[in-house]
Amino acid sequence: MKMIANVAELHVNNVYNDIQTFFSEELKTDNTRRAYRTDIEYFFQYMRNKHLNQLHLTDLWFEYKDVLRYRNHLRNKLGKKSSVNRKISSLRKLYKYLAKNNYNVNAHAFEVDDLDTDDTDSSGVLSVHEVETMIQLVKELPNGEEKSIFIDLAYSTSIRVSALLSLKWKQIKFIKNGQWEIRLKDKGKENVKGIPDELYQMLLMLKRDNDERVFTMSYTTVYDTIKELCAKMGIPEHRNITPHSLKKVLIDWTVETTKDVKLAAWQGNHSLDVMYKHYLSKNVDYENTPAFMVRKKNDLSPIEVLSREELIELIKRSSRAAQNELLSLLKQEK
Repeated sequence: MKMIANVAELHVNNVYNDIQTFFSEELKTDNTRRAYRTDIEYFFQYMRNKHLNQLHLTDLWFEYKDVLRYRNHLRNKLGKKSSVNRKISSLRKLYKYLAKNNYNVNAHAFEVDDLDTDDTDSSGVLSVHEVETMIQLVKELPNGEEKSIFIDLAYSTSIRVSALLSLKWKQIKFIKNGQWEIRLKDKGKENVKGIPDELYQMLLMLKRDNDERVFTMSYTTVYDTIKELCAKMGIPEHRNITPHSLKKVLIDWTVETTKDVKLAAWQGNHSLDVMYKHYLSKNVDYENTPAFMVRKKNDLSPIEVLSREELIELIKRSSRAAQNELLSLLKQEK
Protein backbone atom coordinates (compact mmCIF):
# COMPACT_ATOMS: atom_id res chain seq x y z
CA MET A 1 0.00 0.00 0.00
CA LYS A 2 2.84 2.34 0.86
CA MET A 3 4.41 1.70 -2.56
CA ILE A 4 1.11 2.54 -4.33
CA ALA A 5 0.85 5.75 -2.32
CA ASN A 6 4.41 6.67 -3.28
CA VAL A 7 3.69 6.06 -6.97
CA ALA A 8 0.55 8.22 -6.79
CA GLU A 9 2.52 10.96 -5.07
CA LEU A 10 5.22 10.71 -7.75
CA HIS A 11 2.61 11.20 -10.49
CA VAL A 12 1.24 14.28 -8.73
CA ASN A 13 4.72 15.72 -8.34
CA ASN A 14 5.59 15.01 -11.99
CA VAL A 15 2.49 16.82 -13.25
CA TYR A 16 3.14 19.82 -11.04
CA ASN A 17 6.86 19.94 -11.81
CA ASP A 18 6.32 19.66 -15.54
CA ILE A 19 3.78 22.49 -15.50
CA GLN A 20 6.30 24.59 -13.57
CA THR A 21 8.89 23.78 -16.24
CA PHE A 22 6.40 24.95 -18.86
CA PHE A 23 6.09 28.29 -17.08
CA SER A 24 9.84 28.78 -16.69
CA GLU A 25 11.14 27.44 -20.02
CA GLU A 26 8.37 27.96 -22.59
CA LEU A 27 7.35 31.49 -21.61
CA LYS A 28 9.81 34.32 -22.12
CA THR A 29 8.76 37.20 -19.85
CA ASP A 30 7.57 37.56 -16.27
CA ASN A 31 4.35 39.24 -17.40
CA THR A 32 3.58 36.36 -19.75
CA ARG A 33 4.31 33.80 -17.02
CA ARG A 34 1.98 35.57 -14.59
CA ALA A 35 -0.82 35.73 -17.15
CA TYR A 36 -0.49 32.05 -18.11
CA ARG A 37 -0.25 30.94 -14.49
CA THR A 38 -3.46 32.81 -13.65
CA ASP A 39 -5.28 31.33 -16.66
CA ILE A 40 -4.14 27.75 -16.02
CA GLU A 41 -4.68 27.79 -12.25
CA TYR A 42 -8.20 29.12 -12.73
CA PHE A 43 -8.99 26.45 -15.33
CA PHE A 44 -8.10 23.51 -13.10
CA GLN A 45 -9.69 25.12 -10.08
CA TYR A 46 -12.97 25.50 -11.98
CA MET A 47 -12.91 22.19 -13.88
CA ARG A 48 -11.31 19.91 -11.26
CA ASN A 49 -11.58 21.94 -8.05
CA LYS A 50 -7.86 21.38 -7.53
CA HIS A 51 -4.70 23.43 -7.24
CA LEU A 52 -1.84 22.63 -9.60
CA ASN A 53 0.09 20.75 -6.91
CA GLN A 54 -2.90 18.41 -6.44
CA LEU A 55 -3.31 17.30 -10.05
CA HIS A 56 -3.11 13.62 -11.04
CA LEU A 57 -2.55 12.33 -14.55
CA THR A 58 -6.25 11.51 -14.86
CA ASP A 59 -7.13 15.14 -14.12
CA LEU A 60 -5.49 16.24 -17.36
CA TRP A 61 -7.93 14.57 -19.76
CA PHE A 62 -10.65 16.75 -21.32
CA GLU A 63 -13.00 16.29 -24.24
CA TYR A 64 -13.76 18.98 -26.81
CA LYS A 65 -17.21 19.47 -25.27
CA ASP A 66 -15.56 20.15 -21.89
CA VAL A 67 -13.52 22.98 -23.38
CA LEU A 68 -16.61 24.45 -25.06
CA ARG A 69 -18.44 24.32 -21.73
CA TYR A 70 -15.54 26.09 -20.03
CA ARG A 71 -15.42 28.71 -22.78
CA ASN A 72 -19.13 29.42 -22.29
CA HIS A 73 -18.45 29.88 -18.59
CA LEU A 74 -15.71 32.40 -19.41
CA ARG A 75 -18.00 34.29 -21.79
CA ASN A 76 -20.59 34.66 -19.06
CA LYS A 77 -17.98 35.63 -16.49
CA LEU A 78 -15.77 37.97 -18.54
CA GLY A 79 -18.00 39.28 -21.31
CA LYS A 80 -15.09 40.36 -23.53
CA LYS A 81 -14.44 37.84 -26.27
CA SER A 82 -10.79 38.85 -26.63
CA SER A 83 -10.18 37.94 -22.97
CA VAL A 84 -11.85 34.55 -23.48
CA ASN A 85 -9.67 33.87 -26.54
CA ARG A 86 -6.54 34.75 -24.60
CA LYS A 87 -7.36 32.36 -21.74
CA ILE A 88 -8.14 29.47 -24.10
CA SER A 89 -4.91 30.18 -25.98
CA SER A 90 -2.94 29.79 -22.73
CA LEU A 91 -4.44 26.33 -22.21
CA ARG A 92 -3.85 25.38 -25.84
CA LYS A 93 -0.15 26.12 -25.49
CA LEU A 94 0.13 24.18 -22.21
CA TYR A 95 -1.52 21.11 -23.73
CA LYS A 96 0.71 21.18 -26.79
CA TYR A 97 3.66 21.18 -24.40
CA LEU A 98 2.25 18.25 -22.39
CA ALA A 99 1.60 16.27 -25.58
CA LYS A 100 5.20 16.83 -26.71
CA ASN A 101 6.31 15.37 -23.38
CA ASN A 102 4.31 12.17 -23.97
CA TYR A 103 1.48 12.92 -21.57
CA ASN A 104 -1.78 11.11 -22.30
CA VAL A 105 -3.72 14.30 -23.03
CA ASN A 106 -6.23 15.37 -25.65
CA ALA A 107 -4.50 18.47 -26.99
CA HIS A 108 -6.95 18.63 -29.93
CA ALA A 109 -9.77 19.40 -27.51
CA PHE A 110 -8.34 22.89 -27.10
CA GLU A 111 -8.25 23.62 -30.84
CA VAL A 112 -11.47 25.60 -30.66
CA ASP A 113 -11.89 28.53 -33.03
CA ASP A 114 -11.33 31.97 -31.59
CA LEU A 115 -14.48 33.92 -30.86
CA ASP A 116 -14.97 36.82 -33.25
CA THR A 117 -14.04 39.99 -31.41
CA ASP A 118 -16.48 42.31 -33.15
CA ASP A 119 -16.12 46.05 -33.45
CA THR A 120 -18.48 46.82 -30.60
CA ASP A 121 -15.47 45.89 -28.52
CA SER A 122 -14.70 48.70 -26.08
CA SER A 123 -10.98 48.71 -26.84
CA GLY A 124 -9.39 52.13 -26.58
CA VAL A 125 -7.73 54.06 -29.38
CA LEU A 126 -4.03 54.74 -29.90
CA SER A 127 -2.62 57.75 -31.71
CA VAL A 128 -0.28 57.29 -34.68
CA HIS A 129 2.56 58.65 -32.53
CA GLU A 130 1.85 56.11 -29.78
CA VAL A 131 1.80 53.12 -32.12
CA GLU A 132 4.99 54.30 -33.84
CA THR A 133 6.60 54.48 -30.38
CA MET A 134 5.45 50.90 -29.73
CA ILE A 135 6.99 49.72 -33.01
CA GLN A 136 10.40 50.92 -31.83
CA LEU A 137 10.09 50.10 -28.12
CA VAL A 138 8.99 46.49 -28.66
CA LYS A 139 12.34 45.70 -30.29
CA GLU A 140 13.83 45.63 -26.78
CA LEU A 141 11.61 42.65 -25.83
CA PRO A 142 12.20 38.95 -26.64
CA ASN A 143 11.46 38.22 -30.31
CA GLY A 144 11.29 41.99 -30.69
CA GLU A 145 11.83 42.21 -34.45
CA GLU A 146 8.88 39.95 -35.27
CA LYS A 147 6.67 41.78 -32.78
CA SER A 148 7.70 45.15 -34.19
CA ILE A 149 6.93 44.12 -37.77
CA PHE A 150 3.61 42.60 -36.70
CA ILE A 151 2.47 45.78 -34.92
CA ASP A 152 3.52 47.84 -37.95
CA LEU A 153 1.54 45.60 -40.32
CA ALA A 154 -1.52 45.39 -38.05
CA TYR A 155 -1.82 49.15 -37.68
CA SER A 156 -0.99 49.85 -41.34
CA THR A 157 -3.64 47.48 -42.71
CA SER A 158 -6.30 47.62 -39.94
CA ILE A 159 -6.68 43.85 -40.31
CA ARG A 160 -7.80 42.19 -37.08
CA VAL A 161 -4.97 40.64 -35.06
CA SER A 162 -6.47 37.13 -35.02
CA ALA A 163 -6.82 37.18 -38.82
CA LEU A 164 -3.35 38.63 -39.41
CA LEU A 165 -1.71 35.99 -37.22
CA SER A 166 -2.90 33.37 -39.73
CA LEU A 167 -1.34 35.22 -42.70
CA LYS A 168 0.48 32.96 -45.17
CA TRP A 169 3.10 33.94 -47.73
CA LYS A 170 0.85 32.86 -50.61
CA GLN A 171 -1.65 35.55 -49.53
CA ILE A 172 0.84 38.32 -50.36
CA LYS A 173 1.12 39.24 -54.05
CA PHE A 174 3.24 41.72 -56.00
CA ILE A 175 1.08 44.35 -57.76
CA LYS A 176 3.46 46.88 -59.30
CA ASN A 177 6.55 48.88 -58.42
CA GLY A 178 6.59 49.59 -54.70
CA GLN A 179 3.21 47.96 -54.04
CA TRP A 180 2.26 44.58 -52.57
CA GLU A 181 -1.22 43.26 -51.83
CA ILE A 182 -2.47 41.22 -48.87
CA ARG A 183 -5.67 39.26 -49.49
CA LEU A 184 -7.20 37.13 -46.72
CA LYS A 185 -10.45 36.25 -44.97
CA ASP A 186 -11.32 38.41 -41.98
CA LYS A 187 -14.54 37.59 -40.09
CA GLY A 188 -15.81 35.73 -43.14
CA LYS A 189 -15.24 38.67 -45.50
CA GLU A 190 -12.39 39.10 -47.93
CA ASN A 191 -10.04 41.83 -46.74
CA VAL A 192 -7.65 43.29 -49.32
CA LYS A 193 -4.99 45.82 -48.36
CA GLY A 194 -1.93 47.25 -50.04
CA ILE A 195 1.42 47.62 -48.30
CA PRO A 196 4.53 49.51 -49.47
CA ASP A 197 7.64 47.66 -50.56
CA GLU A 198 9.47 48.93 -47.46
CA LEU A 199 7.09 46.99 -45.21
CA TYR A 200 7.20 43.90 -47.43
CA GLN A 201 11.00 43.84 -47.24
CA MET A 202 10.73 43.83 -43.45
CA LEU A 203 8.32 40.88 -43.64
CA LEU A 204 10.87 38.96 -45.71
CA MET A 205 13.24 39.10 -42.74
CA LEU A 206 10.82 36.72 -40.97
CA LYS A 207 10.67 34.11 -43.73
CA ARG A 208 11.60 30.59 -42.64
CA ASP A 209 12.28 27.49 -44.73
CA ASN A 210 9.34 25.08 -45.06
CA ASP A 211 6.94 27.33 -43.15
CA GLU A 212 3.99 28.87 -45.00
CA ARG A 213 3.09 31.14 -42.08
CA VAL A 214 4.45 34.67 -41.85
CA PHE A 215 4.17 34.96 -38.05
CA THR A 216 4.84 32.44 -35.29
CA MET A 217 3.14 34.28 -32.41
CA SER A 218 -0.15 33.50 -30.67
CA TYR A 219 -2.91 35.94 -29.79
CA THR A 220 -1.88 35.64 -26.15
CA THR A 221 1.64 36.78 -27.00
CA VAL A 222 0.32 39.84 -28.83
CA TYR A 223 -2.06 40.61 -25.96
CA ASP A 224 0.69 40.35 -23.35
CA THR A 225 3.06 42.41 -25.50
CA ILE A 226 0.57 45.27 -25.91
CA LYS A 227 -0.08 45.32 -22.16
CA GLU A 228 3.66 45.34 -21.42
CA LEU A 229 4.24 48.19 -23.88
CA CYS A 230 1.41 50.20 -22.33
CA ALA A 231 3.05 49.79 -18.92
CA LYS A 232 6.42 50.92 -20.28
CA MET A 233 4.84 53.95 -21.99
CA GLY A 234 2.74 54.94 -18.99
CA ILE A 235 -0.57 54.43 -20.80
CA PRO A 236 -3.18 54.06 -18.02
CA GLU A 237 -5.31 50.92 -17.79
CA HIS A 238 -8.58 52.86 -17.99
CA ARG A 239 -7.83 53.57 -21.68
CA ASN A 240 -8.28 49.81 -22.24
CA ILE A 241 -5.65 49.42 -24.96
CA THR A 242 -5.83 45.91 -26.45
CA PRO A 243 -4.67 44.23 -29.68
CA HIS A 244 -7.92 45.41 -31.29
CA SER A 245 -6.75 48.99 -30.69
CA LEU A 246 -4.20 48.49 -33.49
CA LYS A 247 -7.04 48.06 -36.01
CA LYS A 248 -8.61 51.36 -34.99
CA VAL A 249 -5.57 53.63 -35.37
CA LEU A 250 -5.73 54.48 -39.08
CA ILE A 251 -9.52 54.32 -39.23
CA ASP A 252 -9.74 57.14 -36.69
CA TRP A 253 -6.78 58.94 -38.27
CA THR A 254 -8.46 58.86 -41.71
CA VAL A 255 -11.71 60.29 -40.34
CA GLU A 256 -9.92 63.04 -38.43
CA THR A 257 -7.43 64.10 -41.11
CA THR A 258 -9.29 63.57 -44.40
CA LYS A 259 -12.97 63.60 -43.33
CA ASP A 260 -13.37 60.88 -45.98
CA VAL A 261 -15.78 58.41 -44.38
CA LYS A 262 -15.74 56.07 -47.39
CA LEU A 263 -11.94 55.81 -47.29
CA ALA A 264 -12.07 55.16 -43.53
CA ALA A 265 -14.70 52.44 -44.10
CA TRP A 266 -12.46 50.82 -46.72
CA GLN A 267 -9.49 50.94 -44.33
CA GLY A 268 -11.48 49.10 -41.66
CA ASN A 269 -13.22 46.73 -44.12
CA HIS A 270 -16.49 48.11 -42.73
CA SER A 271 -19.85 49.09 -44.14
CA LEU A 272 -20.76 52.77 -43.88
CA ASP A 273 -23.40 51.80 -41.30
CA VAL A 274 -20.76 50.23 -39.07
CA MET A 275 -18.49 53.24 -39.58
CA TYR A 276 -21.16 55.61 -38.35
CA LYS A 277 -22.27 53.44 -35.45
CA HIS A 278 -18.86 52.63 -34.00
CA TYR A 279 -16.48 55.35 -35.18
CA LEU A 280 -18.39 58.50 -36.08
CA SER A 281 -21.20 58.52 -33.52
CA LYS A 282 -18.78 59.32 -30.70
CA ASN A 283 -17.91 62.64 -32.42
CA VAL A 284 -21.35 63.51 -33.76
CA ASP A 285 -22.62 67.08 -33.30
CA TYR A 286 -26.30 66.60 -32.48
CA GLU A 287 -27.02 70.23 -33.37
CA ASN A 288 -26.80 69.09 -36.99
CA THR A 289 -29.20 66.15 -36.69
CA PRO A 290 -32.87 66.34 -37.79
CA ALA A 291 -34.40 66.46 -34.28
CA PHE A 292 -32.44 69.64 -33.58
CA MET A 293 -32.53 71.19 -37.06
CA VAL A 294 -36.32 71.04 -37.41
CA ARG A 295 -36.72 73.15 -34.25
CA LYS A 296 -34.07 75.67 -35.17
CA LYS A 297 -35.35 79.03 -36.47
CA ASN A 298 -33.35 80.54 -39.30
CA ASP A 299 -31.72 83.90 -38.64
CA LEU A 300 -33.19 86.10 -41.40
CA SER A 301 -31.45 89.32 -40.40
CA PRO A 302 -28.85 89.11 -43.23
CA ILE A 303 -31.72 88.98 -45.75
CA GLU A 304 -33.71 91.76 -44.10
CA VAL A 305 -30.98 94.33 -44.76
CA LEU A 306 -30.67 93.55 -48.50
CA SER A 307 -31.77 96.08 -51.11
CA ARG A 308 -34.40 95.15 -53.71
CA GLU A 309 -31.71 94.63 -56.37
CA GLU A 310 -29.57 92.47 -54.06
CA LEU A 311 -32.59 90.36 -53.11
CA ILE A 312 -33.55 89.77 -56.76
CA GLU A 313 -29.95 88.80 -57.58
CA LEU A 314 -29.91 86.37 -54.63
CA ILE A 315 -33.15 84.75 -55.85
CA LYS A 316 -31.73 84.38 -59.37
CA ARG A 317 -28.66 82.60 -57.97
CA SER A 318 -30.69 80.28 -55.73
CA SER A 319 -31.68 76.74 -56.67
CA ARG A 320 -34.64 75.97 -58.92
CA ALA A 321 -36.35 74.31 -55.94
CA ALA A 322 -35.99 77.49 -53.85
CA GLN A 323 -37.32 79.65 -56.69
CA ASN A 324 -40.30 77.33 -57.19
CA GLU A 325 -41.09 77.47 -53.47
CA LEU A 326 -41.05 81.29 -53.53
CA LEU A 327 -43.31 81.40 -56.61
CA SER A 328 -45.68 78.94 -54.95
CA LEU A 329 -45.88 81.16 -51.86
CA LEU A 330 -46.60 84.20 -54.05
CA LYS A 331 -49.51 82.38 -55.72
CA GLN A 332 -50.93 81.49 -52.32
CA GLU A 333 -50.78 85.15 -51.28
CA LYS A 334 -52.88 86.26 -54.27
